[in-house]
Amino acid sequence: MKLTWSPRAQPLAVEGCWAEGPVADQLRAKMRQRGLKNLSADFEGGLVLLGEQIPWVESLTYLGREGQIYLPTLWSPDLPHEWLLAGLKKKGPGPWVLLPPGRVLGLP
Repeated sequence: MKLTWSPRAQPLAVEGCWAEGPVADQLRAKMRQRGLKNLSADFEGGLVLLGEQIPWVESLTYLGREGQIYLPTLWSPDLPHEWLLAGLKKKGPGPWVLLPPGRVLGLP
């Protein structure tokens, strides 16, 4: 079954962000400037930052949380949450970040 995404009628509350490429580099630099240490996971080419203190950087993907899954605040996957959770649990204990088109990032 293919995972598709739809705009959310009501955005999720912001609990983190995803940044990749040059945007991730900008976010890391702003975090160092401000002495912020809430980096949650550093991935090759990107990073996930969780918490309320997120420096503004253009082109961040803001994340909200539904149970153990962090999702873009403005987009919703078109599969039931229970199905997503069952599939993600096969990849590890979670929590996870799920990004369009279907990228999965496991968080420590």
